[in-house]
Amino acid sequence: MVQDEENECEILPTFHSFYRRLYAAAAKQAKTDKLNKVFEKVMTESSFCKLSPRIQCILRWIFACHELWLGLTFDDIDCEEWVEMANPDNPSWGDLDGPHAIITEGIGRIVETRMTKKLETKINHRVIKIEQTNQGCRTTSVASQSDKGDTSATITSAFVIVTIPVAVLAKSADDLFSPSLSNSMKKSLSEISISHYLKVYLVFNRVFWDKESTWIGVTADFPNKDPSNQPFMLYFNYYKFNKAPILIATACGEAAKLLEMKKEDNEIVKRALKPLYKVFGTHIEEWLEQSLVTRWGKEKYSKGAYPLGSFSIDQEHGSVLFAGDGITANGDEGSLHAACFSGIKQAETVLEILQTRNAPLQ
Repeated sequence: MVQDEENECEILPTFHSFYRRLYAAAAKQAKTDKLNKVFEKVMTESSFCKLSPRIQCILRWIFACHELWLGLTFDDIDCEEWVEMANPDNPSWGDLDGPHAIITEGIGRIVETRMTKKLETKINHRVIKIEQTNQGCRTTSVASQSDKGDTSATITSAFVIVTIPVAVLAKSADDLFSPSLSNSMKKSLSEISISHYLKVYLVFNRVFWDKESTWIGVTADFPNKDPSNQPFMLYFNYYKFNKAPILIATACGEAAKLLEMKKEDNEIVKRALKPLYKVFGTHIEEWLEQSLVTRWGKEKYSKGAYPLGSFSIDQEHGSVLFAGDGITANGDEGSLHAACFSGIKQAETVLEILQTRNAPLQ
């Protein structure tokens, strides 16, 4: 478990030194070379391969956390893509400055609190066509009703703001829009990497970990251990925020994808518990009361987690505008605030256009 001060004093300068060396080495590689190739090469350099096995383990664990932040492993990331994003001299890259927050009742609460009775909201409708005509836009959706069959609904409007997740948008672009998106827009969508997360919620009948720590980190046993053998290395302490005895284990990248596609829930839960046994003992399994495994990669309305890369908010397609966590003007893609800010910006754009036309605002 990564927590003692002695390790922290030794690992921080080593990490910063390694990070800069990795960045410099990646910048010299071919654009499409994968970052993992460079990472392993730097690890064999004399200044790092002579580190103690314990420090090497912790160093790898830190970069495993970096992969978790991206939602992709270094095997999935091109050197050019990472170099553009992760400049060590750029303090603005990464999360927004300031404290983070957790929405204990789910992100859906953000939408619910902003819905008003003035808005006609159709729930559980699947959009099948967005057409542009001389009179404006026509959006057709289908609602599935088991007792009556599918029923369709059509909405006419001056504009449409599309907030479909990037992975879904990329796969449906050819059939969804009339006229079709431009080739350059479809190319931009296809080039965005979609991160893959697998989260396992472990609900216990007691708290046996440090109640005040936000995270629990567990390193692999050996410095060169294949990370796919221990896909869960980081646990979020949910108790700290809502007093429920819950740990959330997270895996990412190809290892997470393979678990989701090929393993049953009970097998995944066992894999999530295994690293905790090394820290707390195998008896904690008796205290596990419930578990939940996310499968966002299989979810047809998301097809993955967050985008790495973005589809410019300035891309134009007539009266159809785009917003969402993969649509950005500020480099903050792949986040809740990107989704919110891009939606607000596009709504403001529509209002400005309507006002210049002296059109009624409804």
